[in-house]
Amino acid sequence: MASGTEPVSDIDVARIRHGLGAPLRLWKSSLALRVVTSALLGSFLVLMVAGVFLLYSVTQGIISNARESAMADASEALSEIEQQMRALGYDYASSDAIDSIVRAAITRGDSSGRYELYVITGTGRFSSNGFDQSAVPIQLRQSVADDQQSQQVMYSQSTQVQLASGLVVPGLAVASTTSGGGLDRFLVYFVFDFQQESRTLTVVQTAVGLSGLVVMIGIGLVAYLISRQTLRPVRLARQAAEKLASGELTQLMPVRGTDDLDQLAMSMN
Repeated sequence: MASGTEPVSDIDVARIRHGLGAPLRLWKSSLALRVVTSALLGSFLVLMVAGVFLLYSVTQGIISNARESAMADASEALSEIEQQMRALGYDYASSDAIDSIVRAAITRGDSSGRYELYVITGTGRFSSNGFDQSAVPIQLRQSVADDQQSQQVMYSQSTQVQLASGLVVPGLAVASTTSGGGLDRFLVYFVFDFQQESRTLTVVQTAVGLSGLVVMIGIGLVAYLISRQTLRPVRLARQAAEKLASGELTQLMPVRGTDDLDQLAMSMN
């Protein structure tokens, strides 16, 4: 039984080796395949580097513009709150007027859809509906709480914002203090979600990926056509040489020009 099993095993191993070696044999026997593959690999590396650089530049530009716009909106909202506080003209620490000013600021933020607001005053805490306090990093809270400067200083830090739909998107948290000339300092937190910017980046990434795929397919087709055009005279020369070697001396190669391949054909003829 053992002697009858061994030949079958050897045959199976030989078949497996033959099957595994098929791609290598195809690679060695096809110059067109090597030309097309080399062109695709080289193009892929170039497109990969260019794509990464392009996406990095676009991403940095979009994020930078979004941060600048967010900081400008926060500064404008803070200035408006402070101006309204100063217009009171007295110590408003226990006044209902501050509550009205803060609620009006929150309403403006909700109406614009640009940011959500969270304010801590001497009379209470006020925030936009559904405000995600976890979007304000602890480090940012500590920085603005430790700020003892009388002038308005804004602190910012990148964060993650959970939308009402449950989707988590990148965003920016901005914190500052305002007093409006009164005795007490109030903490003001802004949270900006970059949902629109995130969508823009997704569109750009998709466009770059599809463009790269189309370019790769185009380069592959062009490389294949060029290889066929270039290798056809070489194949004819090989066939003519084989016939000459077999004693058939009437085989001629077509000559259509004066380039190197045609010179080779003339020499063969």
